[in-house]
Order: sequence, then structure tokens, then C-alpha cells
Amino acid sequence: MRASLFLALLILSACAGDALEKLRRAEPTGSAFHQALANYYLAFADQEAARYDWVSSQHFAAKGLAASYGSDVQPEQMEYWTLDIRDRNTREALAQARAWLMAHRDAPSDSVADQVAKAQVYFDCWIEESTELGQSKAGAHCREELEGLLLALGPVQHGAGKVRLKDPMKAPEVTLTYLVFFDLGSTELNRDAMEVLDIILTDLHNVDDYEIVLNGHSDASGSQEANMELSLKRAKRVESALLAAGVPPELISLYAFGETDPREGAERVPRKANRRVEVVIN
Repeated sequence: MRASLFLALLILSACAGDALEKLRRAEPTGSAFHQALANYYLAFADQEAARYDWVSSQHFAAKGLAASYGSDVQPEQMEYWTLDIRDRNTREALAQARAWLMAHRDAPSDSVADQVAKAQVYFDCWIEESTELGQSKAGAHCREELEGLLLALGPVQHGAGKVRLKDPMKAPEVTLTYLVFFDLGSTELNRDAMEVLDIILTDLHNVDDYEIVLNGHSDASGSQEANMELSLKRAKRVESALLAAGVPPELISLYAFGETDPREGAERVPRKANRRVEVVIN
């Protein structure tokens, strides 16, 4: 087993070294952008090889070689990398940064070719480091460098007009909605409800600025007055759980709708889908 692993590492090392050697010997052709891109990918591939990350070294050396031949080498696609699905802010910031970068790549002038090429390699570095376990200092450095470059490049020129994108590192606003269901006539949080609350609290760790709206509902199995009171108590029960977990009270608003906004059917029968609190995070 160890012999096989050692052999595999040797093969990967040899492949990465071969790609690096070819890139080192290459004489980049094409535009100033392609030449700068090849040089920055060479530096990045060297860095990955020094860390014994042969797979990444080979991958980025190959991209550098393609750039040295004048090929259209794109920034990394997010779907090809295994990112932490819970880290929504990083994923959205990466997506916005890539959109900003692609806008600049359309036709970079020689005056900004070096900056755009460097930004692309820093983007690739950031996305590659985002797959590492734990907090990566290298990833944070690449993100900071990329942010500085993109903000320095400013709006994208297209003829007489400008295309203005949002701050490339600021995640777009997202609304998240969760459903907490209740047993018939109950305001207590059952096991399923507690699991949903655990998910909500986990997701809140990845949101820097937010407000929470709690919308209480009931089914139509009682009087309208009783159902309005029941829906309010359910919203307050969820609020209490969030407050106990450390959510500041000023960030929470709650409303009661009674039986007036059913998810399923309007008949006066018990329906679990209608016995709920909607937790909306903005």
C-alpha cells in the first residue's frame, strides 16, 4: 500500500515537474495579457510545487503553458471545485469577483494587461485555497490582493459607456426562508423543529449583517381568534429559541397571520403544512 502511494506521488511529482519545466522554457507569444498570464501562472505553479501540492502545480502550469501559446485561458469555474456549501458568503463573493474579472478580460488594453492577468491568477489562487481545510492564510492573501487589483481597475469601459459592477468582494443580498412546523394545537418545538433551528443558527454564522422576520401561522382547525393567538405564540416560541442562542432581540421582528395564509388547502381541517413559523433572513 505504501509502495503504491509512494509511486503515485512520484508520478504526480514528475508530471508537475515536466509541466513546470516546459513552462519555464516556453517563450510566451501573443498579446501582453497572454504573456503576463503565463508568467504569473508560472510563479503560482512554482509556489504549489514548493508546498508539495503536485496536482495543483501541474494544473496551473498547464494553464500557464496554454497562455504562453496565446490560448484563451479562463479563470477557474467554481463548479469544478469542492467548496464548503455552508460558506455562502465566500461562494457569492467568488461569483461576483469572477463576473467583475470576466468583464475586464473581454479586451484588456496593454496598459492594464498585467493587472488583469495578475488578478486572474489571484482569483484562481483564492478558489484553490478555498477548498483547503480550515482557514487558509494564502487564500486570505490572494483574496486581498485580488480585491485591491479589481477595485484599482475600476469600471469596465465599453465604447462611450461604462459597465459598473458591485464591489467584487461584497456578496449580493440573499433572502433565506426556513419553515418550522408544529404539532396540532401545540406551541412547543418538536425534534424536527429543533433540527431546523440548528440549521438556521449554523447559517447565521456565515452572515455578517442580517434581520430576521418570524411569520406565525396556524391551520384552520379552530376558531379564527384562537388560531390568531396560537400563531403569535408559535412565533414567540421560535423567537425565544433564537434569543437563547444569542441572536440580538433588535434583529428580530414577528408577525401573526392565524389561518389567513395557508400553504395547503383552505378547508377547516388539520393540516401540518399550515401549522408553521416562517423564518425569513434578510
